[in-house]
Order: sequence, then structure tokens, then C-alpha cells
Amino acid sequence: MLAKKRCDYFPRGIFEAYAEQQALQAKFPELMDNFILHYPFPIYFFVKHGDKKLAQRLKTGLLIAQQDGSWLRLLKQHQVTRHLFPLSQWQNRTFFELTNSELSKETPMANKTLWFNLEACG
Repeated sequence: MLAKKRCDYFPRGIFEAYAEQQALQAKFPELMDNFILHYPFPIYFFVKHGDKKLAQRLKTGLLIAQQDGSWLRLLKQHQVTRHLFPLSQWQNRTFFELTNSELSKETPMANKTLWFNLEACG
């Protein structure tokens, strides 16, 4: 679509964009990643309806992993996310802040520790 000038932009999730750009760079060297559309987009784990015990175990485990740093260590090592680090590599990109009107009212927006934020490069 981009090569045929049918569109000017093809937004991709930050996890997707890197792999796609690497795979297509030789064929489409004009592809660039200077712009970041930033908006809250939660990722949820779903369990069988009524399995409250499993849901609570997942929630507790993920919160512990977030608090003890093991979640961040996993992100830094996992093949899908390791290219995002160090976060400082994103500092010179242009960020466009968008809202996500599809978020549930129950989405915990105020708890900043639950959100991966590239702008908080440090």
C-alpha cells in the first residue's frame, strides 16, 4: 500500500513494526519509523468464565512480577520485545498523543505502573 502510494502511513504496533521494517528494509528502504502514535491500549488475559481462582492467581502473579522487576526483565529478554530496549532509543522520535475512546470505564488509567510508556525513557 505504501509502495503503491495508496496511503501515506501504515501504523503498526511497536512490537510489530520493528520486525516488519527489518524484513522489508531491503525492498523498501524508504520505510521509516520516526513517528510514534501513542495511546493507551491495554492487553488482557482471559480465562474461562467463572474461573475466579485462576484469574486471581494471574493478577497476583503479574502484579508481583511487575513489582519485583521480573516482568521488565522478561520484556528485555523476550524475542518479541527485546528490540524496544533501551528505551532511550525512542527519545528522538516524534510522539503524537491520541486518546482511546474504546476503553472501558474500569480501565485503571490512574495506575501508571501498569502502563508501558516509551516517553518515560530513562
